[in-house]
Amino acid sequence: MRAWIGVLAASLACATQASAQGQPDPAAVCAVAEKHYAAIRAGDSSTILQQHMPDHTYFSGDGALLWTFHSIEQQRAGFEEMAQSFISKTHIRHCNAQVYGNTGIATYYLVGSVSVDGKTTTGTWRVTEVWIKQGAEWKEAHHHESPLLAGVTPSSKP
Repeated sequence: MRAWIGVLAASLACATQASAQGQPDPAAVCAVAEKHYAAIRAGDSSTILQQHMPDHTYFSGDGALLWTFHSIEQQRAGFEEMAQSFISKTHIRHCNAQVYGNTGIATYYLVGSVSVDGKTTTGTWRVTEVWIKQGAEWKEAHHHESPLLAGVTPSSKP
């Protein structure tokens, strides 16, 4: 019993020390994902691009092939073209994140509707994002989304 108390005390001391040393907090990864989707809903491509790594990759929720960008300029051109016909009314639900060093992985459900070229799709998508912390900022390196199967609803965290 005393051994377990010692291990618990040491673990808590290490966690407190890591937090005091500014180790990334998983909640910060979910917060930056929320900020990212607020920019998407607002059509704020400048903020979106500031949150992307230059070589950002993306699997869209429609099952299309991987979108690969080789620079922020290439992303900007793609966003400007897409912005003409893209409207997102989606919200993040049940975000969960893990942090490993300077890498954060966010998983959540994206709920709502997306309109592209006048065609609106409403539903729930499963999302996984990889975020890299550079200095004080998180940058999205990869985004993957896929539709949640029909008849399944994310009612609560597991």
